[in-house]
This record gives sequence, structure tokens and C-alpha cells, in this order.
Amino acid sequence: MKKRTLRLAALSLMMTAMLFNCKDDDKDPTTPDKGISDQIKAIDLPAFTPSKPAEVTSTAGAVNVPAKATELNSAYANIAATGVVPASVTEANAVLANALSPSDMSALSSVSPAAIAAISAGGAMPAELKAIVDKAYADASMAAYLPSVTSPTVNGVAVKAAARVNATDAGARVGGTDGVAKTEAAQVDDACVTAANNLFNEAKAKLDASRESQTAQAAAAYAAATGSLATEQATCNTSATTAVAANRAAATTTLNTFLAFAEANQAALGAAYAPAVVNAYLAYFALLNSYNTLETESKAACTAIAAAKTKAAADAQAADLATITANYNAKLAEATTLRDRAIASCHNEGSGN
Repeated sequence: MKKRTLRLAALSLMMTAMLFNCKDDDKDPTTPDKGISDQIKAIDLPAFTPSKPAEVTSTAGAVNVPAKATELNSAYANIAATGVVPASVTEANAVLANALSPSDMSALSSVSPAAIAAISAGGAMPAELKAIVDKAYADASMAAYLPSVTSPTVNGVAVKAAARVNATDAGARVGGTDGVAKTEAAQVDDACVTAANNLFNEAKAKLDASRESQTAQAAAAYAAATGSLATEQATCNTSATTAVAANRAAATTTLNTFLAFAEANQAALGAAYAPAVVNAYLAYFALLNSYNTLETESKAACTAIAAAKTKAAADAQAADLATITANYNAKLAEATTLRDRAIASCHNEGSGN
């Protein structure tokens, strides 16, 4: 009887031990799975370097002297040496007579010195004089003797006087969403779940800080790319005016030199003298008109260059912000998935690694 009692006591102790062991095995963990926790802690945005804005290319405009004009100038130069009026001079005078009326030619050669001085200084050409110059250009044969303007270009597009390149507004805002920042499913409010949520919140805070830092870098890159553009444009405008002013002065010197030459060789020119003087004035006013156009278009190009550079910088910033946002959302989604797996591991459902 005594042996049987001892045997029952031993069996009772074994059963109690087994019950306690089962209870310990079924107990939920107090912390999330370490592997998952480490993955959450490692989450951050990829390294970021601001993009360089697309290059803006440009070419300068120019006033072109046609071959016919060069040929005519050479022909005049030979008159003093030979005393003979070349056929090219006679031809040019005939073209002039066909393109303009006697009153037009009279008006060209009788512009006052004060008016010439004002025009050569960059002033607007009087409407009646501009009309005569336009009339000469309308005749194809006469236009062959007159200067032409090659417009400046920006990014391969010719810039005319009224050309504009619109810049997009800069400072694009970061789009996207903060992703799934909350867990809507019912959760057991225990230490392990709290730890999993804390890991997620810490990961999100790190992502938020990285996004803010990278966004600031993109903004700084935009500011650096556009900060000097106003000064560059002002310098460009000044250069355009300075270059044209020098060309106007040279054109005036050329006119005065030719008029003195024609006066000195009036006998040799004979009947060609009067149309030669008119041709000289016409070429001069056409040249000044061309320089006026060139200055206007060059300044428009200065504006277009600044606007194109601003747009290139804004486009680069917008692309960077889109990348930052996409990376942020992807990493936040990854953190959310890992947070859910960490919570699952709190209920002894396995880490799922």
C-alpha cells in the first residue's frame, strides 16, 4: 500500500511538471522577433544626390552684309584709280531706281544730321524713313544689296523680338503620402505589440527626417542653379547694347567715309553720283535698322536663356522630389509590412522569416 501511495505521488509530480511546461510553451513572447526588429531598424531612404539641370544652349545673333554689297563697295573703290564707272555700279543704280521712287530717294539723302545722330545713338527710326527702308526690302533685287539679321537661338529655337520662354514655377512640393502609419486591425495591448509599434514609429520618424533633409538638398540645388540668373541676364543685356552701339558707330564712320569719297570723285561718277549717294544712305539706314532688330532680339534671347535655365532647374528639382517621394512611400510600406509581421510574432505565430 505504501509503495502504491509513493507511485501515485510521483505520477502527480510529473503531471504537474508537464502542465507547467505546457503553460510556458504557450506563453506569448514579450518582444517581437529579433530578425524582424533588426530589419525595421535598418530601414532608411537611399542616398540622394541632386540632379543637374539640363544644359541650355544658345547662339548669338548677327547682322550679315550680303555679297552684292561687298561687290559694290569694291567697285566704288576702283573708280578713283580708273576713272571708270564699273558695270556693277550701273546695275546697282538701276535696281535702286526700280525699287524706290524719286521722292523716296530724295527723302533718304536729305535726312538731317540731327536725325542721323539720334538714330545712330540707338533712337527709333522715324516712321517715314522706316517705311522707305521696308519698301526697299520688299523688292527682291534691292534686298540683295541690303543687310540681313540672323536671329539668336536658345536651345535650337530662333528668338525673335517678341519671343518668350516660359519658366515653370519652382519650389515644387513633395507629393505622395505618409503611407500606412496606423494599424487599424484590433491588437492585443501588450508589451510586445507596443514594442513593435514603437519600432515602426522610430523607423517612420527616421524616414521623415531623411525625406526632409533630401527635400532641402533639392531646394538648395535649385537655388544655386538660379541664384545668379538675374545678374547674368543684366550682364547679357548690357553686352547686347554695347556691341550694337559699337556697330552703329562703325556704320556711321563708313557712311561718312563714303560720302567724302563720292564728293571727291563726283566728276568720275558723273550721272552715277546722285544714286550712289542714295544707295549709301539706304544701306546705312538699313544697317541701323538691322542693328536695332539685333539688339531687340539679343535682349529677348537674354530673357529666354534665363527663363530656360530656370525651367531646367525647376524640372530637375521636380524630378528629384518625385524620386524622393517614391522612395519614401516604398520604404514606409516596407516598414508597415515588417511592423505587421513583428506584431504577428508577438502572438507566437512565427516570424515568417
